[in-house]
Amino acid sequence: MRTMERTPSTKTDKSFILNLGGPDGNAYMLMGITKRFVTQLGGDADKVIAEMMSDTYEHLLKVMCREVGQFIYFTDVPEQYIDTLEEAVDAYGKPIEFEYE
Repeated sequence: MRTMERTPSTKTDKSFILNLGGPDGNAYMLMGITKRFVTQLGGDADKVIAEMMSDTYEHLLKVMCREVGQFIYFTDVPEQYIDTLEEAVDAYGKPIEFEYE
């Protein structure tokens, strides 16, 4: 199985940098990244993906943050999703880091 690795930014110590405003931000890419992380962590990836698919894109982001947000540095976050990520930080108490456009 392939492990999730990307070169960390000098701005963060997170192991995975995700450009939410670019092609990495599409729902299928986010579900694929989440699935790989959850599987590597020994979780039930199918259950998590089903939950991600059960509602809006904002819900998908919140589930991703809850499950694996502590490992990801979100870059180029579109303005309409800043509140969603801030709500996830407050709700899950995990060190979710992001920068916006």
